[in-house]
Amino acid sequence: MNRPFKFRGKDIHTGVWLYGDLVHSADGKRTAILVNDRNSYDECEVQPESIGQFTGHKDCNGSEIYEDDIVFIRVRSHLACIHWDHKFSGFIIDWGSAYTSLSFAMAGKALTVVGNKLDNSELLN
Repeated sequence: MNRPFKFRGKDIHTGVWLYGDLVHSADGKRTAILVNDRNSYDECEVQPESIGQFTGHKDCNGSEIYEDDIVFIRVRSHLACIHWDHKFSGFIIDWGSAYTSLSFAMAGKALTVVGNKLDNSELLN
């Protein structure tokens, strides 16, 4: 598989988005992002509900698309959320009443990330 496995999550102390490898404590009580700071790695505990995996795709502006991002689909002039679907075994664009494969939708390069479910949930109302 060619896509990098990386994650993002919000630091529990600062609320800043962190990007890197996902790690769990042995007892399962802590989840952290292992951030590569050029010369060293820092393990930063993150809010479990904020964790999202990189989909391997970028939007039409070059921004990475992560799980739980909210995207604007120009072809439909509609907002939707990116999710992992276990039955489909892939990332999907969730329209609420239907869904589309993210990989299929990326063929048209018509997506723009406008926020994420944690910071911008009001966009989905």
